[in-house]
Amino acid sequence: EYPFEKFNMFSTVFYMILNTQNGQIIYSNAGHPPPVLLSPNKGFKLLDYAGAIIGLNSNFDYEEQTEALF
Repeated sequence: EYPFEKFNMFSTVFYMILNTQNGQIIYSNAGHPPPVLLSPNKGFKLLDYAGAIIGLNSNFDYEEQTEALF
């Protein structure tokens, strides 16, 4: 939950959860430039799913995406 009353600006956020057992990541992106996923087998890929900037709309739901590392 973002403390809107403390800040008078917008923010970008990227978070990622790495599952070391199956090599998958779960991520969500809120207005941040697309991160680059580097893989020795797949080369590089932009994680281009993006949600709205935090602070733009307090009622926006952010979705998670899943990506395999290998």
